[in-house]
Amino acid sequence: MRRAATARLRQPGVGPPREIAPTKSTDEVELRLTLGQGALGLELVGSAALGPLAVTELRVRLSDVRFPVDLSGGVSRFRHRRGQLVALRLDAPLGPVARALAPRARNQIGAGVPAITLAPSQGGVMVGVAIDGAALAFDVLLAPNDGDLRLIPTRARGVGLDAPAHVVASRVLGTMLGSIAVRVGAAHVVSDVGARVARAILPDAGARAPSALGLRLMLGEDLELQRVSLEGRMDAAPQELGPRTLRALELAELCADAEVAELEGDIDGARRSYLVALERAPRHPDIAERLAAIDLVVGDRTEAALSTLTEARGAMDAGFVGASALAASGDTEGAYAAFASTASDEPFGPLAALAWLRAADLTSEPRARRDALDQALVRAPALASARWARLDSRLGLGDSKGALADAEHLEGAARGPEARYAVSLAAGRRFAARGFATLARIRFEKALVYRPDAADAVLGLAKALLELGKPARALDLFARAVALGDRYGRPSAEASLELARALVLVAGDRSAAIARAATISPDAPEAAAARLLEGRWRAELGDEPGASRALARLRELCELFGTEAEEARRDELSRLLVEASEIDSDRLRDLRAAERDLALAVRLSPRDREIARRLRAIATAPETEAAPPEAGASREPSPAGPSPTEVPPEPDDTESDVEWLTDALRANPRDEGVALRLAALLERLEMDLELLALLSARVEESSEAEAPRWVVARDRALERIADKANAAGRTDEASLYRSMRSVR
Repeated sequence: MRRAATARLRQPGVGPPREIAPTKSTDEVELRLTLGQGALGLELVGSAALGPLAVTELRVRLSDVRFPVDLSGGVSRFRHRRGQLVALRLDAPLGPVARALAPRARNQIGAGVPAITLAPSQGGVMVGVAIDGAALAFDVLLAPNDGDLRLIPTRARGVGLDAPAHVVASRVLGTMLGSIAVRVGAAHVVSDVGARVARAILPDAGARAPSALGLRLMLGEDLELQRVSLEGRMDAAPQELGPRTLRALELAELCADAEVAELEGDIDGARRSYLVALERAPRHPDIAERLAAIDLVVGDRTEAALSTLTEARGAMDAGFVGASALAASGDTEGAYAAFASTASDEPFGPLAALAWLRAADLTSEPRARRDALDQALVRAPALASARWARLDSRLGLGDSKGALADAEHLEGAARGPEARYAVSLAAGRRFAARGFATLARIRFEKALVYRPDAADAVLGLAKALLELGKPARALDLFARAVALGDRYGRPSAEASLELARALVLVAGDRSAAIARAATISPDAPEAAAARLLEGRWRAELGDEPGASRALARLRELCELFGTEAEEARRDELSRLLVEASEIDSDRLRDLRAAERDLALAVRLSPRDREIARRLRAIATAPETEAAPPEAGASREPSPAGPSPTEVPPEPDDTESDVEWLTDALRANPRDEGVALRLAALLERLEMDLELLALLSARVEESSEAEAPRWVVARDRALERIADKANAAGRTDEASLYRSMRSVR
């Protein structure tokens, strides 16, 4: 500590403050005595850190000190006196402030800690918050009000958010400010800024916190790049607010009730309040945009959102909200143009990049998509989602060199072995899916550098080697992938299925392949494909009963898991069923089982006309011999079918009678009486698909005079089947059956 100068002042000083005796009470905060304007005071020497902020000026006037006064004790002699804060300057270097705020914004727009960017803006600060897949940008206008500071979020915009951008902006700002601010309507207010700063600084220097009454805040006149300053002066004239800040204050007052309701989750109440605000301020573009944003988030209100925007200023001029509304309405060209225009004007790079990415998703024109993806990476080179999208686009255009460059950039940007392994594995799978086996091999081998015992990478490498004509090495790697999965308690059904295929393709060992495919659990996604291959291989070995059982299990799996699956999965299962029908009809000579395969395939993919055509063809095909019993069924050997002259017994509504009548009709296809009795029995038993097959066959085989009544009966059956499908919620299937009718 410096020695305090000893002096006795007999007359109060005049002019600027003059240093009397600096005293450092701690290692961080240093104060000194000053004399000026006829009063003694305390002044901060240098600057003091207040978190990421810097207090560069702080002066306290000790008005109760009477002259003459003994200054020999320095600051310590006067630190117990409560003075008046007369000057304050607070500097906010935006880089350190952004780094300090980032952890507070965790999970606000997505999982994890986002990257935060702060930049000076007219009347305040622009805030950018970004995480891969979502970005938010808004301006925070600073409006001093005597000793208080109002922070008003405005011009919020975002992509990939779970709520309207202005709601997320207010939520993020409140989270970052924490307890130092109180939300008042749409604004956040920090009260008594001068007193708060003085209480945080002066006690560390051993001085008493002063009164800040009468201190008036104002934005510093020397706004510098990457720094915002706030000054406080005793009894200064109020700072004149700019027009942008005044408009934001008016908007905050108009939308106060609506924003409070939104933040509390009352969407309907917020919408009503915005409508009231629009009545008070007709066609206000910002209020209209907020109202439209609510309708877009709620869903099923696209037309209302477009109408609101059109009445105010037009969807094309409504930024991200207008572009999203156009996309939701199906106007892809307009949405592309709106996203591109908005992205070009957006100062926050990650948000502009995501807007370009949305534009790329909206166009099917390769050049426009490529240009949009290039623009996205120009604005945010580290945006992984844009980099992956461009990699896929380049693969689709055959640009393997450019795609490899994107993959290497993604790997270089990843941090840590696990992240780099994930990138290399994902890139390898993309290359393999597009047929670039050599590049896929390179990526999978790179993934194994980071995780040598990764079963997924070994499996991918094995597939690539098989594609490159190295079957022996691929077979070894398939076996290793299975062993690694079992070793670490994560058995891979995909690896087992690929090993089974390789056993047939490379080693020609169908028996071992059947045993391997049989180990795949029924709840695995690969179970259906495994049952199909098992059925095919058993049929090739001559094990027809085993093949029938395997294909029957395939139908059970498709019936159990397929009806509730997504459309792509249903289409995949229907393709497997079509292959199963070919095995049933060509190798096992079981047309009835083949018909069941195709009927289930039609249920899963009712829009597929080819499957419907196959079903009609097989339903009308005459059977040359009785079909074998369904796999697993336990029945006594049935007696021989009736001769052409034998009269079948009267039906008693049992499936055995269906078989008798069917056999009788096969023996004499021209017997209209038997056909009618069989049709009536099938209708009573609600065996609709079998009835449809019978009636379709009668239409094809009957004479011109007899065909019309069979056409009417077939159309009636189709209508009944369609009604059942519609009642079960399968509207596409119902439409398909109705389209097959001849009578409308």
